Amino acid sequence: MNSITQFKSEPLRSIGKFGLFGFALFGPVSIALSQICIAIALLGWLGGMIAERRVIWRKTPLDFPILLFVLSQVIAVINAKTVGDGLRGWINKDWFILLYYAVINLIDNEDDFKWLVKLTLFSATLSALYGIFQHFDGWDYIRDKALRKRGPYFRPRGFVGFTLTYGGIQLTMFALLAPFYFYFKNSRFRHYLLAALALIFLSVLISFARSAWMGLIVLLAVAIGFYGRRNTLYAYAGIAIVALLVWFLYPEFLHKTFIYSLIDTSETAPFSNRVRLKLWESSVKLISNYPVFGVGFGNMNGYFDLYRVPFDYRGLKEPHNDLLRTAITSGLFGLGAFLFMWLSALKKKWPVVKSARFNPSLWQAAALGGFFVIIAMLFAGITQEYYHDAENAEVWWFAVAIATLGVIKFNQEDIQNG
Repeated sequence: MNSITQFKSEPLRSIGKFGLFGFALFGPVSIALSQICIAIALLGWLGGMIAERRVIWRKTPLDFPILLFVLSQVIAVINAKTVGDGLRGWINKDWFILLYYAVINLIDNEDDFKWLVKLTLFSATLSALYGIFQHFDGWDYIRDKALRKRGPYFRPRGFVGFTLTYGGIQLTMFALLAPFYFYFKNSRFRHYLLAALALIFLSVLISFARSAWMGLIVLLAVAIGFYGRRNTLYAYAGIAIVALLVWFLYPEFLHKTFIYSLIDTSETAPFSNRVRLKLWESSVKLISNYPVFGVGFGNMNGYFDLYRVPFDYRGLKEPHNDLLRTAITSGLFGLGAFLFMWLSALKKKWPVVKSARFNPSLWQAAALGGFFVIIAMLFAGITQEYYHDAENAEVWWFAVAIATLGVIKFNQEDIQNG
């Protein structure tokens, strides 16, 4: 099978791949270790360019949308209090784009790609198991802290230490990995994969991250529509089983009072509902005063105090919405570039995934997984900042890289096969 890029410095490529395999292993588990692995991957890729004195760069369908988004972030750096503040804000948020290109340029064959997928599945499953254990045990052994009680059990934090981050990462992993079941369905590996997906799905549910639930609900609706009517009955049966499980473990959560509380915006609504609406209102007010290029990196807290709607925010200043946060930092130009980037990704992947229902190739399964991730995370980001959270952003970009590599390889094989 032809390589995607030709490295003459094979040791450097091996170092880079080692970093990517490490990221697949630690992405859902440790932000520190995963970022070290990204640095190792970049060392192999960029070191190869230096050693060979040439640019090793594979064009991707997202190059122009990413360039446009990066331009909007450069403007946000210029608008920052200082260049140092701007660069720190930018690097903290967007350096994971380099992970995307490292995957594209370092993973060159099907065997390496399968290892990347299987290591990702292993780490996501391990994260799910630890979260499920925390849910019933009630203790974070890594940080030696008690977990918040939720009904008769507890809200898990996983290895990452924060409930919302945990829910977002597990949602990304489920969306990315689920389509691979149909690729592996004729192998023994499918049994492990199905069990792992069930655990990852459960870990999203028990996170009680309502934003992740929203993304999961939209993901399931899209998946039911995608896989067609003949599987609708199985889908509804699965949903019924999940509902019965929830009723058995958490009977109070199916009570109409709890269900209504999820959408209640009255004066007696839960604090999280009321504060989120006020944060959005304040954010829109701020954006309307700096509509084109936003306020830049590092300026949001100061400007928020100037345009805040009166309310007891209890120290909260982030809008808890990916789109609003992007617009505050880089204006409507940045928001437009952000949406253009992800909508372009969906458009580029659709020709590959539309025929990938039940007998997908490896590359089609990858493209479909990324397609699902983007949809799920965009909707989850309506009530939370997932792209602007480092732990979630890195696995998001990793999933998109896996999918884009699938698109590239599928198109390459399609051309070769005439």
